[in-house]
Amino acid sequence: MHLEFDRLFEQARIVDETLLEEYSENWIRPKLLNSPILEENYKGSEESDISENQSQKYKVIEPRDAQIEALYALNKTRQEGYSKALIQAATGVGKTYLAAFDSLSYQRILFVAHRQEILLQAAKAFKKIHQTENIGLLDQDHKDLDAKILMASVLTLSSDQYLNHEIFSRKAFDYIVIDEFHHAAAKSYQKILDYLQPKFLLGLSATPERMDGRSVYALCDFNVPYKVDLQKAINRSLLVPFHYYAIYDDTDYSQMRKSGGRFVIEDLEKAYESSKSRSLSILKHYRKYPSKQAIGFCASKAHASLMARYFTDNGIPERSSLFLKF
Repeated sequence: MHLEFDRLFEQARIVDETLLEEYSENWIRPKLLNSPILEENYKGSEESDISENQSQKYKVIEPRDAQIEALYALNKTRQEGYSKALIQAATGVGKTYLAAFDSLSYQRILFVAHRQEILLQAAKAFKKIHQTENIGLLDQDHKDLDAKILMASVLTLSSDQYLNHEIFSRKAFDYIVIDEFHHAAAKSYQKILDYLQPKFLLGLSATPERMDGRSVYALCDFNVPYKVDLQKAINRSLLVPFHYYAIYDDTDYSQMRKSGGRFVIEDLEKAYESSKSRSLSILKHYRKYPSKQAIGFCASKAHASLMARYFTDNGIPERSSLFLKF
């Protein structure tokens, strides 16, 4: 009997952090758990994730799944002496909420992004997690400079008007979040990172690799304590599996204006609105494939509305096709 025990024991591995990390990265959710009954028991109800007391002003939200692992990795990396980190996680895993959870112990927080809609969404997340109304915006139309949690447009914040000792000292913020960190190699982001000196800098990105070959890893001291890519997120049922189709586009872009390396939105909208063949081609490809639930990425809100009307006018209900601004 003891010989059999020794044989099995020799094959055993110590359950340490390395083993747990390997297990987490390679775990694939069993198909058995996809049954409706087990699905409900496994995931739990909404109430198990969000507890609300009628006397409370805010709902209490707790981290889940990959967020818990990432928070552990961030705490560990700070214990090891790092003051910068990049979290690489697929879109939809919950990076903004992760940043809100991780920043709870810091006094003043800065969240930087390049689009106002991202700032507004982040403000809602931080408000829920930090349970505070002391959240402000810094962009073209808002100047909430004294807010405890400041959501700042990179274009506005990077100007000399704000990056100076009269407005913000170099250590004005304890915790800084740079959303879509793959943009951080740009001069506007560099200016912010060179001036401000937080206690901790967190970069968030689903795709840190840049097409122009410039690396952003040096900006976070090459420290990536946690990573969950798209395939791993799907394997763990954090994201829904999907098929991605790119359709040939015969639009002539040669005469379109560019601003900041991108096509001017008004030119794109004008071209797409006048091209019946383009919309028809998209509709034909939608009908070509068996799955009827689809998401189409568009150049702007106006373009998304245009495509939604076109599909609806051609007998495709809105619940079957969703068009989003890319």
